Amino acid sequence: MELAPRIEMIQTSFGVRPLNMILLRGKDVVLVDTGVVGTPSDSVIPYLRSAGLTPRDLSLIIVTHAHADHFGGNEELWRASDKKTRFAAHRLDQRWIEDPPAHTRQWAQHYVDLGPMSDTELENAIQSSGNGVKIDQVLEGGEVLDLGDGLELEVIFAPGHTPGNICLLERRNKILVQGETICGVAQYSVEGKLLTVPYYEDLTAYLRTIARVAQLDFRTLVPSHLPPMDRKVALKFLEDSLSFVLRFETEVRSRLKKARHPMTSLELWHSMDKLWDQYPADLGMYMLLEEHLEGLLQRGLASGTLVSSLTWVGPDLDEVAALIEEARLVIQEVRH
Repeated sequence: MELAPRIEMIQTSFGVRPLNMILLRGKDVVLVDTGVVGTPSDSVIPYLRSAGLTPRDLSLIIVTHAHADHFGGNEELWRASDKKTRFAAHRLDQRWIEDPPAHTRQWAQHYVDLGPMSDTELENAIQSSGNGVKIDQVLEGGEVLDLGDGLELEVIFAPGHTPGNICLLERRNKILVQGETICGVAQYSVEGKLLTVPYYEDLTAYLRTIARVAQLDFRTLVPSHLPPMDRKVALKFLEDSLSFVLRFETEVRSRLKKARHPMTSLELWHSMDKLWDQYPADLGMYMLLEEHLEGLLQRGLASGTLVSSLTWVGPDLDEVAALIEEARLVIQEVRH
């Protein structure tokens, strides 16, 4: 799918979820993200061939963040390019992208030990992540990459979904390749079926990033797992993302407040099955719940630990409410 001259979206899927990768063809040919193991052979390399290219033509692959569906195909494309393609990613996600097996196991073992993730799911996650490749160009955010033929990519540090999450603003056509910088209200299947909650690793950073993205000068927003959006639709998407955060945070707080005894994270997780008649108590739900609970503990709104039990101590208003309101005001200002 052509987004603009020499800027194309490779549309594929991983598992039951849609996946978009971006190909930019200036004097340098750049690919944004590589999918999971198998995505290059199934989708990327055939697309390149249809465009008269081969993996050897890829000057640079930019990884938006350290999740398997964005870097799992790295080694495959690197080898297909005869080890010539270079890779770029943010410094804070670099180690995971370079050594996925070790970091995936370290991250996921916690969920296996608690129960929300099975050993089989862990092994599948490791397999889909590949073996990793060296990051040749370590990004910090703020860089402008000149691809030639009038194409420039501005690297924007946009943490929250992961510590080193980035998005990329193509300046001439004002296309913002956002990966999963902003996550909306759910994760969906290829058919549009709601699968699970959105995910972010750092709540406060995520809220600040939503406000920052709203202020960027873009005309088109390109997510990894949803269709491209014009600016008007994108601003509504940002507002909906904020609304989900507030609603989920309020739900977690309310359940802790009403509990007659300290609740473990697992008890709270099980109690949230079929949340709002939409979201299952699956691994995605548990991961997001932990992030919100960790935030409450860090901000002194709850006492206890994630591995034992938690008790609400209040007060009701804190930094999160202020950040949500701040981001909403920013969106309103840029809209008008």
